[in-house]
Amino acid sequence: MTDQKIATERIEEYLETLYHLLEGGQEISVSLVSQKLGISPPSVFEMFQKLIEEGYLKSSGRGDYQLTEEGKAKGENIVRRHRLLERLLVDVLKMDWGIAHDEACRLEHGMSQEMEDSLAKTLGNPHTCPHGNPIPGECLEAKDEIPLLELHPGEKGVIIRIIEEEREFLRYLSSLGIIPGVKIEVGEIAPFGGTRLVSVGKSRYSISDEVARKIMVRKK
Repeated sequence: MTDQKIATERIEEYLETLYHLLEGGQEISVSLVSQKLGISPPSVFEMFQKLIEEGYLKSSGRGDYQLTEEGKAKGENIVRRHRLLERLLVDVLKMDWGIAHDEACRLEHGMSQEMEDSLAKTLGNPHTCPHGNPIPGECLEAKDEIPLLELHPGEKGVIIRIIEEEREFLRYLSSLGIIPGVKIEVGEIAPFGGTRLVSVGKSRYSISDEVARKIMVRKK
């Protein structure tokens, strides 16, 4: 792999992460991106300066950053390719959805526009990835969704999407049957940010507030 290709993929990885933050309504900061990518703050700051030079990012000068229109469009396109690839790997090749996420990360950078268009058409222009997150560019009805964290004991919901796309986390949820489209009911909740019992089918599990925060549901 050439140095230029490596540099391009690094930029795309950052733009994808920044777009995810935008999707989640989170502010763009050096510390948050450092945490998400597992890269030191100085290295993230250096890349931010590169993104500013390339016209993808802008700064207020007070540590606040925003994607430019060009940066947003670039990040959106990378996320679209990633989620289309996940659908291919899970729906057609029947891969584990955690592994599919990692594979899509590797494949997304080399996809041409022609291949992207052909893939979307072949898959039937899906609206979401296997984890329920919207595929940019597709018409998707807004859903009245809230984090599972906000459901009270005795309340029920249908899982809409999983907002944390990390391999082991996805595999953990899949092993519990906690996937989009499944009904879930909240039982007892431990006080002071502890755990909560949830029912999925005939099974009951104890999950943490941190996990419940990453599962979006539609209340029933």
